[in-house]
Amino acid sequence: MPSPEYTIRVLALKVFGMIPKPAMVDLADLQQAGNLGLLQATQSYNPSIGVPLAVYAKHRIRGEMLEAVHRARPLGTRPRNALQAKASFVAVEEWREPVPAGRQAQVPEELIVRAERRKLVSGEVGRMPSRYRVIVHLRYGGDMTLSQIGAKLRVRESRASQLHQSALSFLRRALQRKGVTGLHRL
Repeated sequence: MPSPEYTIRVLALKVFGMIPKPAMVDLADLQQAGNLGLLQATQSYNPSIGVPLAVYAKHRIRGEMLEAVHRARPLGTRPRNALQAKASFVAVEEWREPVPAGRQAQVPEELIVRAERRKLVSGEVGRMPSRYRVIVHLRYGGDMTLSQIGAKLRVRESRASQLHQSALSFLRRALQRKGVTGLHRL
């Protein structure tokens, strides 16, 4: 696993390469922002979220670098659409309509955790035995009931349920070997 200094430098180079030139921020500023992001990540990290610290920290480091670019943007410039927002590293909230009353916006950390989990789960599903993989795809990708899955596989609903539970147990163990915890919903 690379050192935090190396990770910060690589991320700073990537971000620096993406910003429009002439840049209002230099590489040293981005590295400093990355150090701040690393500090914030170590202080706010909660192991119960089930994502390794290195993954969580990487996103916090990059986010802090993007915020540094955003803060250096000349005042009064505002993107008109999502593409411009992405290109100028403007937070989506600055150009998007506010969240309607009654709905709750997700904080960036929750989105990061969900995306990382989704990626890990998807990778492990691809490594499952084909029978388990089919069950998982039909149940969650095809939104089929266990009765429908049983009919498709020509087994009873009770057998489809057993296979489903076995597939989830297999997936849970595989993810736990990778250090992912908090899988009570699997």
